[in-house]
Amino acid sequence: MPEPDAPEREYRLTQTYPSKAKSLSYAFGILARLPWLNKGFVALMAVVSLIATVSILEGTGTTVAAAAVLLGAGVGFAHPGQGSRTGRHYTLGALHGLAQVALSWTGAQIIKQFDDVSLWTYLVYLPLAGLAGTWLVGLYLVVANRLGVNANELFAGMSVIDQKCFLRIRVDAEGATVYPIGIDRVGRRWAADPDGSETDSWIKPVEALKPRLIEPGFAASHPGPSAASLPRQNPVRRFMAQAGEWWLRR
Repeated sequence: MPEPDAPEREYRLTQTYPSKAKSLSYAFGILARLPWLNKGFVALMAVVSLIATVSILEGTGTTVAAAAVLLGAGVGFAHPGQGSRTGRHYTLGALHGLAQVALSWTGAQIIKQFDDVSLWTYLVYLPLAGLAGTWLVGLYLVVANRLGVNANELFAGMSVIDQKCFLRIRVDAEGATVYPIGIDRVGRRWAADPDGSETDSWIKPVEALKPRLIEPGFAASHPGPSAASLPRQNPVRRFMAQAGEWWLRR
């Protein structure tokens, strides 16, 4: 919850997991993984593209309406994970919407080249338009993610199960030491092991996992403030901050 009167501290990024290069390679994988793992999304983009294409074929009025809808959808989709929208969100969203309009306009021009346009023409067009529209969304997510827009949607659309990380914390008389641990490849097959010791897990991976230190352990040398040092929270400011946070997340 937002605490507007709480003391703030700035932090500096010193390590990432996976590496930025590895994350970028994963990011471009969305062009293959998004249509393969989210076939329903491909069907959705096929229907949207077909409606937009038919609207463009119908004339100027319906073309303007379709373009307005796609532009609005693009801007609406470009949202921040936290905080408020900036000009960057509106710009990227508008560019994405324009790209979808251009894709539908191109499809309309191709269909115009046929002398005989029938139901079969649109049935063939549907999967091609859906795949092209999905690839365009994937390309947008790669670019937007690099610019801090739609940061969650890029990797949510790929369902990457590897590259897991967690912290082990050792507490002793000298304080706490944090050990960041990464697992590059998670288990694919699991087996029951009910005969192990009391501290063993009943479910174990068939192939042993290979955890590793992401970086050397480091001491947690900055303890949090004591309760006595915290400022008294203004209930009105706290309520307004929490209400604003709730509204932004809607």
